[in-house]
Amino acid sequence: MRAATAFIHTSAKIHPSVHIGHSAFIDADVELGEGTIVKPFAMITGHTKIGKFNTIFSYASIGEAPQDVSYQGEPTRLEIGDHNIFREGVTVHRGTVKGGGVTQIGHHNFFLAYSHVGHDCVVGDHNTIVNFVAFSGHVSVGDFVLLSAYSGIHQFTSVGSYAMVAHAAIVTQDVPPFVLVAGGDSPYTVGLNVRGLKRRGFSEPELQALKRLYKIYYRSDLSQAAALAEIEAEILPICPRAQIFIDFVHRSQRGVLRK
Repeated sequence: MRAATAFIHTSAKIHPSVHIGHSAFIDADVELGEGTIVKPFAMITGHTKIGKFNTIFSYASIGEAPQDVSYQGEPTRLEIGDHNIFREGVTVHRGTVKGGGVTQIGHHNFFLAYSHVGHDCVVGDHNTIVNFVAFSGHVSVGDFVLLSAYSGIHQFTSVGSYAMVAHAAIVTQDVPPFVLVAGGDSPYTVGLNVRGLKRRGFSEPELQALKRLYKIYYRSDLSQAAALAEIEAEILPICPRAQIFIDFVHRSQRGVLRK
């Protein structure tokens, strides 16, 4: 169903099952997959490909030009997977040439009202992005992450899978997997994201192993290299998912939050 008052460019590629509401705007280079719903007054622009069964609520702006002074109108892209929800006023910007040309969002993510995804971000699967969360450009987010309201993620920063960032925390260093971060404009770790890990099916032995991992990395006097070596020797054999943490720390370019 397509409302008569919606503007849909004749070049847009839209699956017949897509529902487009009153006064929605769909630009020329947009592709909308099966079962997607676009609510009234939503706007989808740019070279934007959206997969199946997504829901885009009113006044969301998806695929607009990046907020980057170097952007000169190049045909950069936004690619969105399946089963995502973008609530009212969400903004998602496509990539820049210098950032690789594409902003990417995976599957089963929930973006609450007025959250923002900047240019060249990469967002994984099953994440919950609460109201007014803002990603600067070039941010990377793993899977099963919870970012609480008003938190902000600095450009080029990564948040690892299964992590949680508490209300209004301003993240300027990489947040490793499994941890809980709080502290406003001076963030710090406060332990494992135990509740989130339990929801995702982590067993009690795994939780105990990851608690020991946390103590080694955050509560010992070991250097980062020595802490990782101890985690590999002691924790990895009994909890293979500890490899997620180890790999994240090795990949970190901005430096891991370690306090």
